[in-house]
Amino acid sequence: MNYALYWDMQEETRKKHSLVLDRHNQKGEHMTKSLQCIVTGKVQGVNFRAWTHDQAKALGLTGWVRNLKENQVEVLLQGPEDKIEEMKKRLIQGSELSRIDKLDAKFIDYDKQHTSFQIRG
Repeated sequence: MNYALYWDMQEETRKKHSLVLDRHNQKGEHMTKSLQCIVTGKVQGVNFRAWTHDQAKALGLTGWVRNLKENQVEVLLQGPEDKIEEMKKRLIQGSELSRIDKLDAKFIDYDKQHTSFQIRG
């Protein structure tokens, strides 16, 4: 094998790996641990998003809530883990007019740190 060609291939490999490492480092520095919840049940047309907004604000959480397909709402929560866990309990109970059939929740790394809690479409 031609040594110059071998060196060029190694250099290209190093560049690719350093770009990947830089991308991972940058993501790691800017990602925010968040709880993503999908709430299924009677959660549309019963002021569930407004109730979720009020509950999250009362706990000092940030993030958002939005309608998904029929009978589903997505919630993204950011804040202290104990407050997030409390909000998760409240979501399972639901608002007065809602009926919660299922709550899927998982911690994710989210690329934005929210400064308030919003109701989205």
